[in-house]
Amino acid sequence: LHLSIRRQRQMCIRDSYYPEFIAACMQSDPEKVPRYVNHAHQNGVRVLPPDINQSGEGFVLTDEGVRYGITSVKFVGVDAYQEILRARPFESLADMLDKVAKGKCNKRTMLNLIRIGAFDTLNPDRVAVEEEFYRLRKVPPRERKEPPNYDDLLEMYRMEKELVGSHILYDPLREYEPMINALCLGSPDELEDLETGDVAKIGGLITAVRPHRTKRGDWMGFLTITHESEDFEILVFSEAWASSKTLLEIDRPVIARVIKLKD
Repeated sequence: LHLSIRRQRQMCIRDSYYPEFIAACMQSDPEKVPRYVNHAHQNGVRVLPPDINQSGEGFVLTDEGVRYGITSVKFVGVDAYQEILRARPFESLADMLDKVAKGKCNKRTMLNLIRIGAFDTLNPDRVAVEEEFYRLRKVPPRERKEPPNYDDLLEMYRMEKELVGSHILYDPLREYEPMINALCLGSPDELEDLETGDVAKIGGLITAVRPHRTKRGDWMGFLTITHESEDFEILVFSEAWASSKTLLEIDRPVIARVIKLKD
């Protein structure tokens, strides 16, 4: 009875204070952030990049939605966050560079913050902000990096995943989620419930492709399909590998028909 009451209270909190609930989940369970990001989008809560003026150290709920934390960005540590916190608010990139200690917010830190969108509310043109940073910090041309193509959604997805460990603004799977949820297994544990020879479908993003040459000289492969932070490991035999290998690319959405082999 006590357990039932507790669950009812948890459901009430989730339903009545959903934005606060999902922000707390993201903060407390980092390994499942991609799943929570999808859940937030499905329930109408925006998930946004970190903001140089609004974000805390971790996830924070703002009027616009749930924002990533400053230290969630690769190579942005607590020292950099504390320096930003001390010096803000900032009116522009130039204002920030005037206020913060260069040693606490170095080039790598600044570029990652710019590229993930931490200055979007000050200037949404990330390429222009990056160029301004190079100019203000007097970075020699030979040390400047080519900015990402922000119009390429797949490149944006990969950049976000590299910098914060998850997608933010674009998810290659989003339009396929209803199909995957309707047709495919929900978790790797469900594979254990299948009998030898049973057929099932697995859907998600291809996150690893490992070709393997057999003793007979034929090519086969091992595939990892990831959906909502769950990894499905699949063995692709030679015939299937030959007919589909050109389609097996990292970050490609896929639904695979699989057969349960003997344990």
